[in-house]
Amino acid sequence: LISEANGLVVGKKNIVPAWAFRSDHELELVETAGWILNSTKGPPSRPDMIRLLSKLSAIWIRGGFYQGNEDSYIMNVKMFAGPVDATP
Repeated sequence: LISEANGLVVGKKNIVPAWAFRSDHELELVETAGWILNSTKGPPSRPDMIRLLSKLSAIWIRGGFYQGNEDSYIMNVKMFAGPVDATP
């Protein structure tokens, strides 16, 4: 996830198990869901995630990374609005 306006990039590792033929995943867009802030290599703070998501400029999804020839496919990428958190 990238916010160019705020200079923030977060990512997640090891989502797809090794040698999985198919896998389905749901990723929560909250700071406690295992995201890693590229600048610190640690978890983002809640204000970091709010700034990132408020000015999100890109979502990069890598289907796979293999040595040699391999095909990876990403299908049915969806985003859903979650419940509104009223706490500050």
